[in-house]
Amino acid sequence: MAQAKSRVKYNKVSDRSMAYAQVEQKITSDYLRQFQIRVEIEHQKDKVISAKGMGVVLAINFLEDAVEILLELPFIYSAFKNKILSKIEEELKSVL
Repeated sequence: MAQAKSRVKYNKVSDRSMAYAQVEQKITSDYLRQFQIRVEIEHQKDKVISAKGMGVVLAINFLEDAVEILLELPFIYSAFKNKILSKIEEELKSVL
């Protein structure tokens, strides 16, 4: 299992509630399909967005000043983990 982590600070929003509202509209199953990954997205009450499927785990945890991103991929996708993570970071930076 290949794992990648990242953190994106808030620049356009002021708190985790605003950040969560922006990101839940952007990070969808359709968005993740561009990486040929089929997942089910779950929005949790404690401001966490998680996606699971096909051995893939994505967790976006909303903190007071930033989001933490955790991406786990099966070995077969390990060569693409940094590319996928950087695309997700770009998408988050565009709204946060």
